[in-house]
Amino acid sequence: MIALVDHALANGIGSYTGVAERSWFAQVATFGWRCEALGQPVRHRDQLLVALHIHIDASTPSMLERAGIHASLQYQLSAPRHGRRA
Repeated sequence: MIALVDHALANGIGSYTGVAERSWFAQVATFGWRCEALGQPVRHRDQLLVALHIHIDASTPSMLERAGIHASLQYQLSAPRHGRRA
């Protein structure tokens, strides 16, 4: 979740829209950010799916941190870039 927010803020993305299984949506909605269902759950095969919209702005990292989600991360490539030696 933190990487999604970092990416959005670095690239001018103001929101994400997606689909999640209802139990996952219930968890995502508690992360401290502004997240809303875009309608009632819909049954697809054996799952109840929820369309969701997550708003991202400069206050989002602090909202996640207050909810215990945010942590400082160090990003690093797991392998050298193409054409470079380690």
